[in-house]
Amino acid sequence: MGTHALTWGRFRDLLARLPADSCHVRALSGEDVGEWTLDRHLLASQIDHMRSTNWLIGALLVALGGARKNPVPEPSPVPRPGVEAKKPNESRGFMALAARMGQRPLIR
Repeated sequence: MGTHALTWGRFRDLLARLPADSCHVRALSGEDVGEWTLDRHLLASQIDHMRSTNWLIGALLVALGGARKNPVPEPSPVPRPGVEAKKPNESRGFMALAARMGQRPLIR
């Protein structure tokens, strides 16, 4: 820097054109440098779905009588920075929603 090969003006122009997800830009903006980008979140989501699919195929083998127990362990989501992991016994679905709202569901 500061030479004929790379002047200070050229260096400033290069810094100004860095992508928004670069470490330099995130450090200057005060964001967490370890934060994931959108493409990393999408890749982790794809891995989660593939693990779930494998587990469901294992459950299908058990249901069809081809296996005594599911050969694939129950999947857990890929840990993501800045995203709080759900508790394993946390209820989901319509019945859990109705219970949280204080309603007794009509369907059992």
